[in-house]
This record gives sequence, C-alpha cells and structure tokens, in this order.
Amino acid sequence: MRRFCSFFYVTAILCIMILAGSCTKNNETTSNSDYTGWVAGEVSGGYGTILNTQNNGMAWYRQGSPQLAPNIGISDVYMVGELEVWAVGGVQNGYGLILHTSDGGINWSRVGTKTQIPNIELKAVHAIDVNTIWISGNNNTVLNSTDKGVTWRVFRLDTLKQVSFNSISSSGTNSLWITGEPVSKLDSNTMATIFHSSDGGTTWYAQGIQDSLTGSVHNIFSIDDANILAASDGYIYKSINGGTAWTRSMIVPGKRFNGVCAEDVNSLWAISDNDGIFHSLDGGLHWDTITPQLTGYNFKGIASKSGGKIWVVGAPSTGTGKGIILYTKNAGETWFIQSFPTDQGLNKVSFGKLQ
Repeated sequence: MRRFCSFFYVTAILCIMILAGSCTKNNETTSNSDYTGWVAGEVSGGYGTILNTQNNGMAWYRQGSPQLAPNIGISDVYMVGELEVWAVGGVQNGYGLILHTSDGGINWSRVGTKTQIPNIELKAVHAIDVNTIWISGNNNTVLNSTDKGVTWRVFRLDTLKQVSFNSISSSGTNSLWITGEPVSKLDSNTMATIFHSSDGGTTWYAQGIQDSLTGSVHNIFSIDDANILAASDGYIYKSINGGTAWTRSMIVPGKRFNGVCAEDVNSLWAISDNDGIFHSLDGGLHWDTITPQLTGYNFKGIASKSGGKIWVVGAPSTGTGKGIILYTKNAGETWFIQSFPTDQGLNKVSFGKLQ
C-alpha cells in the first residue's frame, strides 16, 4: 500500500510548500546519497521559473531573475554535474533562450547570439558532457555545441510534417535519440517521430516506421544502448535493441503520457495527464497504477535515482494555478507533495548526486 504524508514546510524564498500524503540517468550505486536538482517552469512573478534543491527535494529555492527570462517560460533543464546546468525556453529579443550556469545557479547567463541561435522556441536540452550540448525545438530544429556553448551548429531533421522536437536522450557519447510531436493536430494520428544517431549526431535515421508506431511522442529515455523507452499518446513504447524494433509496453487509450524514465532495466516509471503515475518492476511487462491523494494535475516531468528516489513535476490540468512537485524516497511507498505558488505549472526536472 502506497501512502502519502502531510506536514508543512516553509522555505526562505518560496513561502509554503504543502507536503501531503525532464528523467535523469541513474549512475549511482548507493541508496543513501544526497542529491541536488533543478526544476523548469512557466512564468511566475514576471519571469521564467528555475528552482533548485540541495537536499533531495525537501526544500526548494528560486534562481534566475526578471532580466534573464522576462515573461518567458523555461521548457527544460538538464544538469551535467553539481555545478553545470543548462536550461532552455521561448524567444527573447529575436532568438531562442539558452541559459547556463557553472556555479550551481548562483549566476546564470544567456548563451548564444542572434546570428547563432534561430528565432524559435526551444523545447529540450541534453548534455553529453560539460562541452557537448544538444538542444531541440520548434520547426524541426536541432542545435549542437561541442565547446560549452561558444558556437552552435544548427540544422533541421526532415519529416513529412512540421514537428516540435521536445525530448532528447543519449547512451554514451555516440547514441542519440530525438523525438517530437506534430505542430498540427491533424497530424497527431500519423506515424510517431523518433530519430536516432549512432555516430554522435553526424547522421540521423527515423525509427519506428516498420513497427507502425502512431501518435505524438512526448518524451524519450535511453536506459542503455539497447533499452529505450518512449512516452506517447495512449502508449509507452519500448525497444530492447536500440530502436531497431519497438513494442507497446503499456496501452491506455486516450491517455497522454508525458514522461518516462528508469532506475534500471526492470524498474520503469511513467507519468501522464490527469494525475497519472505508473510503475513497472519487471521491465514493462506489467504496470502498477499509482493514485496520489490529489486530483487535477497533468504530470509533465520525472527523474529517478538509486534507492527508489523519484521526483515528479506538473501543472494544473486547467492550465493555471500552482505547479506541483512530488517526491518519494522509497519507490512510491510514501510520497511528499510539494505545492508552489507559481502562476503557471512546472515542466521538467533534473537530478544528480551531490559531491
């Protein structure tokens, strides 16, 4: 029986978090580690939301400033290490917003220029290492830097329809996956969009066509070179051979799955609109539906770490109101629900180990 705990916790910056009762890779081997994490969200108080925790998510503090992202939501955040973090968002002053910190968020700076970065909204960011960064966004656009954001290569992946690339994942330095969803709702029932590169992003090939994968893919997660998960409309897709072939691991008609991640090849997690949290202990053969003691949320981002530590973020299903963060330290047996007074919701979450 999974249960929810409740108590009040007050932070220095974000007022009251009520605890009632992006997925990042799991590279740690111990269960008693402390973790730092970041959350990306929509505009609150006139600027995009970036939150940071230094204690596994029990207390959160806001970073950034109104000058850094004025009236621009933050779509995604990705931490490379305890101090190196990247975030992306909408268009400001004629080009997409890319933010970077190398001191754990004490100072954030904007990266790129009008001549380097296209005038499009950026949706996803993923780092291979401190120097190699991948970003994707609207208009089939992909950006790559190999010098920590000093210069950028910009290109478009060809599809039969206009796609917003919303998720990036990798295994090692050469295997990359990028997914997207059609801009037009008329295309939402056509073939799913999954691109793979096995040579570090030099060449790209579409996956899933021979398996008749349908619907918009909202998130992708690579456990390793072979085991890949994708969240889409109505399905959690899985591949055990690097995307050469895909199968339907979970089918829930009408359910929009927004995120998926894994602690290992057996322990898989998925989130969806309408308060959906799902867990599998057998590599996706069977899924357990977890029903939190709250309603009215679309869960948008999830991260997992060793020892059953899971973080989920989301937004009110109505589109306005307080964003939410859920945290469990025992694989969902108990949950802490943290509610923030943000004008809009929260989009993605990224976690890593404190050194």
